[in-house]
Amino acid sequence: MSKIAVFISGEGSNLKHIVENISSEVEVCMVYSNSSKAEGAKYSESKGIHTISIDTKKYYDKEVKENEMVRLLGKHDIDIIVLAGYMEKIPNKLLNNYKVLNLHPSILPKHKGLRAIEKSFEDESAIGGISYHWCNENFDDGEIIEQFEITKRGDFNKYHEDIKKTEWGTYYQVIEKVLGIREQFKIKIH
Repeated sequence: MSKIAVFISGEGSNLKHIVENISSEVEVCMVYSNSSKAEGAKYSESKGIHTISIDTKKYYDKEVKENEMVRLLGKHDIDIIVLAGYMEKIPNKLLNNYKVLNLHPSILPKHKGLRAIEKSFEDESAIGGISYHWCNENFDDGEIIEQFEITKRGDFNKYHEDIKKTEWGTYYQVIEKVLGIREQFKIKIH
C-alpha cells in the first residue's frame, strides 16, 4: 500500500476528487493545511483522514516551522507529498526528505507562478492546459511528469471550468502513475 500526504490551502476540490477516485492501493493518510480556515480540512476530517491545520503565519521562525512539518510527516510512512491548491513555498527540508508532486494550471514552462489560469487564457495560443511536475527549490520549475492540453473555448469562466474538470479527472491518475500503479490514462481531455 502506497501512502500519500496531501497539502491544501483552501476549499480542497482537488483533494475531494483524489480521495473519491484514488486506487484502493493508495492511502491518503494525512492532509496538511496551512490555514485553519481551509474548507478542505473540514472535508478530510469528515472522511476520517488524519488532518493537521497549522496557521503557518503563527510561525515566525522558519526553521521551527520546517522541523515541525518534518516531524509531523515522519509519523506516517509517506511515499509522496501531493500539493492540491497549496499556496506556500515548500521548505527545503521537506524537498530533501520527500518527493513532492505539484499541479500547475498552465502548460509549463509558460505562465509560472500566480494567476496562471488567467495568463494562459489571455495569451495568443488557442491551447492551454495543466502540468504535473516534481517540486524543487524554484517555483514551477521541477521535472515535468505529465501535461494535458485544453482547447480554449468560450469565455474565461468556461476555460476555468475546463481546467478544473481536467484537474479533477487526471490528478488521481497521475498520482497512481508516479506510484507505479497505473500506466494508461482513462479520461477524455477537452
